[in-house]
Amino acid sequence: MNMPISAELREPRLDNPSSWRWIIAYFEYVTGHPNSEKFLPLLHLTRELATSEYAQSFRAGQSVWDLVISTASQNGLRSNEPHVRVTLPRWDAPNA
Repeated sequence: MNMPISAELREPRLDNPSSWRWIIAYFEYVTGHPNSEKFLPLLHLTRELATSEYAQSFRAGQSVWDLVISTASQNGLRSNEPHVRVTLPRWDAPNA
């Protein structure tokens, strides 16, 4: 299945609110593929957080299939920057 990339995924992530628009578009793109139901909780979480007061103070990003939330001033997290990572169980792991 070949899905087109949305305009939001091509948008630069210059500020915190735009990072949330981008991450929502990213997980919408991911969940549009077959066998991607495991990513729906991340899509729901990002939609909820994007409409909260946290979206002004925190930046959203991703690392492969994880949601990363930080106070970084720009896209790209350095190793010493504090962040929260939301990771789903791997689909190929036992009992996943």
